[in-house]
Amino acid sequence: LGGKAGGGGGEGMMALGCEMVIKVFKRFVERRGAILSTLLPRVLSSDVRIKEARVVAFILWRIAKEHGSKLLSSHLAHLRDALYEAPRLTPSHADLLFGALAPLFSLHPDLQESLIIALRKS
Repeated sequence: LGGKAGGGGGEGMMALGCEMVIKVFKRFVERRGAILSTLLPRVLSSDVRIKEARVVAFILWRIAKEHGSKLLSSHLAHLRDALYEAPRLTPSHADLLFGALAPLFSLHPDLQESLIIALRKS
């Protein structure tokens, strides 16, 4: 997930959009929940095309990597719920979810336990 989020002619616009979402997350505490509530369902839904899910997972990965403590401070339950959805995901979508949240697993043991429970259910 650490690589480029996409390719083609729209790569510059996509990168700009990613940066904007990340900056809004960083600066506006009151918008963090809305951002997470918008992004997570796009990774959790098998109806979302894998290309779009990859872009969303990349944004989540960047937020988790750069602002993990901010994300965990008030959205741990939301993240845990997302992990519990993993058994019903396609393997590709589950892989994107786990990869997007990977930077958080070392920061919070409770999230690691949620991951283990989700994997046991699958």
